[in-house]
Amino acid sequence: MDRAARGIAAVLACLATAASAADAMLAWRRDAGIEWRTLAGKATSLPDQVPLGSLWKLFVYAYLTDSGAREPAYRCAPKQRQATSEEDYCCPPGGSIERDEALAKSCGPYFDPQRLGITTGEWRKYWHTKDNQAAWLSELGQMAPQTQIAPAELLAALDAVSPTARRAARRALLAVLLEGYGRNAWPDLGTGPRFKTYSWHNDSGAAIGGGAGWLADGTAFWFTGPGASRNVLDRHAAKLAAALPPLRAVDDEAASCVDVRFFARYPIKRIRHADDDNAVIEFANGNRLRIRPARRLELTEEDGQPVIRGRFALEDYVARVIDREGDARQTAAARALAVAARTYVWQRGRPLAGCMTIDDDSRTQRVSANPPTEAALAVARFTEDLTLRVPVRYHRDRAATNTLSWRRAVALAKDGARFDAILADAYGNAAVGGPAAEDCQRLADAERWLDHQAVAWRRQLRAHPGFEAPGTVAVCALSSGNPYSDQARDRIYVRDWMSAQGRLALTHEYLHLAFRFHPDGGDETFIEHTARTLESGVQP
Repeated sequence: MDRAARGIAAVLACLATAASAADAMLAWRRDAGIEWRTLAGKATSLPDQVPLGSLWKLFVYAYLTDSGAREPAYRCAPKQRQATSEEDYCCPPGGSIERDEALAKSCGPYFDPQRLGITTGEWRKYWHTKDNQAAWLSELGQMAPQTQIAPAELLAALDAVSPTARRAARRALLAVLLEGYGRNAWPDLGTGPRFKTYSWHNDSGAAIGGGAGWLADGTAFWFTGPGASRNVLDRHAAKLAAALPPLRAVDDEAASCVDVRFFARYPIKRIRHADDDNAVIEFANGNRLRIRPARRLELTEEDGQPVIRGRFALEDYVARVIDREGDARQTAAARALAVAARTYVWQRGRPLAGCMTIDDDSRTQRVSANPPTEAALAVARFTEDLTLRVPVRYHRDRAATNTLSWRRAVALAKDGARFDAILADAYGNAAVGGPAAEDCQRLADAERWLDHQAVAWRRQLRAHPGFEAPGTVAVCALSSGNPYSDQARDRIYVRDWMSAQGRLALTHEYLHLAFRFHPDGGDETFIEHTARTLESGVQP
């Protein structure tokens, strides 16, 4: 090749590099197939290799979750010592940080395999037992930001993360949207997609960034663009939201759930099944109502009277409230109502066997007995887990302090307001947060007692059908009310655990977690009998 030809080739190579650096793109994996979209630029294919950046922390997090590790918190250097630059992402001098916050803040020293005592053999064994199509993931030495991998291999690795670890990571990563680099993006992007951000550089030294994680249905996705991750999110949030694939139907039995007694203020005389899909409810006052009950509703008797109950995943419940109290076609207003309805059930519902229980009642909130519409489900999933930190009320047409007026919300939406602006109009500067209205104040001594007891319990219970030993269970202080277990987050809330009755309650709620995927998990007689048997030291 002569000098002129070499010069032309060099120019073309620089142009190609520049074009690549200017491309922003999204890719996801379903049924072992990869799809991708360009968000900005003119990319014709996915890059051959991309840097792992800080995404390696996701895989260490998954390992810790599934192995039931109780690693110590990471403590940042005190003021009198020189802190490392990486500690800027962790905690203030002399402070400490724990696992979930460390993932959301991208605290590298926390997840250092050497600090955690992870051996190459343990790591390889863990990932080899997975349905893992990304061989690189089995090598502990690959957990480094400079590791180069194909996007398809990264997505395959995300697919190999267990459902348990994926749920835990998604819960932790909500903070990335609300408090981290995604805090300007979530009003456009919603809180359904959860991702770990990364920033690095390409071969030419240009900054690139993005994120990777999972949608609410478990779909693994990855996105990238020029600049740091916060720049990519700020510039492309709306396009990213529009390009994400539609969610598939999912029946997550580990999701937070709501138990509803329908028509609480209207005694039911009888229920007639009009056909396979429809039923007619006859009320004592003479009114009738036709519903499409589907499989989620159950007819029972309480005090000799017919009662209709239903148990729904939280977002399914929120969608039913939208259908009954609002209109999902008014998208921005409905998203604001979804946040209000979700907050309301967390604040006013009563814990019962791992669920929140609440009546379908005009004095609380009305819930549609029909299956939720697709539009309402989309609205609920867009705001997944999002709640407010103020006492929440709403009304059809009357506004008041900390009260959303549906009529005003619709008017604001028609004027172009986003749902976050509608929430701010109704609830002022109320802080947004995750699903639990009560943060977990960890009871370390109770957790150690439970860990010790669980070893013997597992030997006794493993022969029972449906028993699945929970992973790391957090025991949280309960300020009032009855003990309960949060099955979505592997938490147990108790007021007392040092008395015999308190330890029995802790054992009882542990069993709800251990049998959550089996009908026995909802059988209070079985759970209580087994708890008493375990506490007595007798073989169940």
